[in-house]
This record gives sequence, structure tokens and C-alpha cells, in this order.
Amino acid sequence: MNKKPIAASCASILIALVSGAAHAAVYTGIFDPDNAQYAWSGEHSFSIDDACLETNGWRRNYSEYDGGCHAKLIGGFLTLTAKEGTNGAGPGGYTETVDFSTVAFGVNNVDFIRAIFIRDNQLVGVDSFKLGPLGFAVGSPLDREWFMYWESGAGPGDGLDPSFQVVDPVFLGYNVPAADPGDPPSFFQPTGPATTVTFVRQPDPPDPNAVPEPGTFGLALLGLLSVFGIGRARQRRARR
Repeated sequence: MNKKPIAASCASILIALVSGAAHAAVYTGIFDPDNAQYAWSGEHSFSIDDACLETNGWRRNYSEYDGGCHAKLIGGFLTLTAKEGTNGAGPGGYTETVDFSTVAFGVNNVDFIRAIFIRDNQLVGVDSFKLGPLGFAVGSPLDREWFMYWESGAGPGDGLDPSFQVVDPVFLGYNVPAADPGDPPSFFQPTGPATTVTFVRQPDPPDPNAVPEPGTFGLALLGLLSVFGIGRARQRRARR
């Protein structure tokens, strides 16, 4: 019996047992503003590399200056209501929900998030470009070019320090066509910023490549030695 396949198999399994894999933390939360004309709320989910959480303060996304910190919007939804009488909304108002994963300039664009703000090694703020147009039904009371964005008060390089208090980091608005067709549209925000915004870290899922507990490792090693021993015994009997 050839010893090399057994030895190679044992080595491969042992390497797999002790190897680990880096993962990203997932944060979910809500935003819930309201005003006289519109009500809007929703949930957001972000994936943040563990390396991003090691240093407090602003971390630029995908930046060589911050060690390649990677942050990503991975999902969520926005529910927007035009209240009764707003843009022709009838009794009870008009409501639609948009899934972020279907929005242009969407969740897989690595440049969408400009930076994140870390306090006590946890995500507390996001600074992004605009997400949209959000694509509400044509002809409805929400038929405008709506955009939303996350902003934690100021961007990187504005002299922020770790004591900076993140305030109202989610905004919503729509484009208003310019009077002159040659001019760009202006951005109008008919509502105030989100007054309730949360970022809650979710429990890490089991890591299939995690280093096993000492007892588990010992049992696996004992099993591998048994396999190797059985092979040796078969080899001796074959020689008789």
C-alpha cells in the first residue's frame, strides 16, 4: 500500500482544520422620518470588513490610505407614503416600497459608499453618494426622480475627531427640472432627515473554516492516526 496518498490526505485535512478565513460583519437597522406631506421608513443592511472596525473615526471605503477598508450596502428597502392630498393622493394616502437591490447605481457598486464612521469599534455612520432614481410607479403621487443617501454630517477630511456625534444620517429628496433645459436639475428635499437611524451588528454566522476547539481537533487527529494505522496493518498482512 502506498504511504504517500495517506500522508497527503492526512496533511490536507489537518491544514483545513487549522486554517481560518476572514469575514465581514453585517449591520442592519432602520430609518423612520415623517412630515406633513410624506412619511418614509425602511431598513438597510451593510457589510463591513473586520479590518474596518479596528480603528475608530472615519474610514474611507476602498482606500489605500485606510488599508483597503471595504464597506458595502447589501440590501434593504424604502417605504414612501404620499399623504392624503399630496400630489393627488386619495384618502389614506398612497404608498409604495422599493427594494434597494433593484435600484440603479445599486448595492453592488463598490464606489457607492464613500466612507464609514466607527466608534468603539462599531459602525455608527455611513457617508454615501445618492442612490436612485428609486423608480416609483409612473403617474402615481410618487412619480418623481427620488434619491436617497446616507450622510453623517460631514465627509472625510473635514477635521472630524472620534468624539464627533453622528446626527440624522439618512436623507431623501427628488430632482426638480430646471427652468432652462440646458441647466441641471436641482435637488429638493421635501422631508427632514431621518430622525431614528440604527446600525445593529448581527451575530456572526458559523465559520466553516474556523479553527476547531482543542477537543474537536484531538478527536480528528485521533481518527486520522487510526486511518493511518489501519493502512499500516493492511500493508503488513499483504506482505505475509
